[in-house]
Amino acid sequence: MTAANGAPVRVGVFGLLGSGNLGNDGSLEAVLGYLRAEHPEAVVDALCGGPEAVTARFGIPATRLHWNRAEYRTASRAGAIASKGLGKLVDVFRTAAWVRRHDVVIVPGMGVLEATLPLRPWGFPYSLFLLCASGRLVGTEVALVSVGAAEIRNRPTRALVRWSGRLAAYRSYRDAQSRDAMRAMGVDTARDEVYPDLAFSLPTPPASAPSGSPGPVCVGVMDFHGGNDDRARADEIHRRYLDGTIRFVRTLVEEGRPVRLLTGDRC
Repeated sequence: MTAANGAPVRVGVFGLLGSGNLGNDGSLEAVLGYLRAEHPEAVVDALCGGPEAVTARFGIPATRLHWNRAEYRTASRAGAIASKGLGKLVDVFRTAAWVRRHDVVIVPGMGVLEATLPLRPWGFPYSLFLLCASGRLVGTEVALVSVGAAEIRNRPTRALVRWSGRLAAYRSYRDAQSRDAMRAMGVDTARDEVYPDLAFSLPTPPASAPSGSPGPVCVGVMDFHGGNDDRARADEIHRRYLDGTIRFVRTLVEEGRPVRLLTGDRC
């Protein structure tokens, strides 16, 4: 895979990668595995949430997604609010400059077109919009590969997600519901395909349990309070999530299965 001038293709990967989300990093691992096997000459780097972690684990150069290092902290003082506002402006030029250095940018899976967790429009939806708009402006193709989507009610977030989808050069989804959600939000999905989640392409680890004995079950747990539209019921949703998870784990233990909890949220 080479560019028109004969140089190796420059591939960028983009997203909340290296930030503690096992699924997101699994999607990145799947895409990098494909590129290294099928296009070993491609030059790959990342614009992501946890650049140090991505470089250490995957061995590719990585740039911090946001200029403002306190992007995900709540800003209450005037100085912090001003810094966030300045960061949004600086990120316009940082994102465009990064996109321009590439022949193609891949958003590897993840639920980048949904708001099933609390999400502000000026957070990741804004960053994704900057990415897709920059691609159109500088002539770099942006590919949303096997991503997740959900219909969004919040108008600013919905608009940013809809325009991100429209501006991307390529879209595919990890399930039919995601494609239907984008269609419902006004994106033409006639040429969009549905493929399995990228994480399913990762190699299956060998069985660790002796033959005939129940194998371990890994249970992913998170600090779940619902999405933007569920703020009034956040405590109820959190309690129901915990109760259901506890019942599920107890059932596994009673069946004699070893259980390992997998966590991503710092809290």
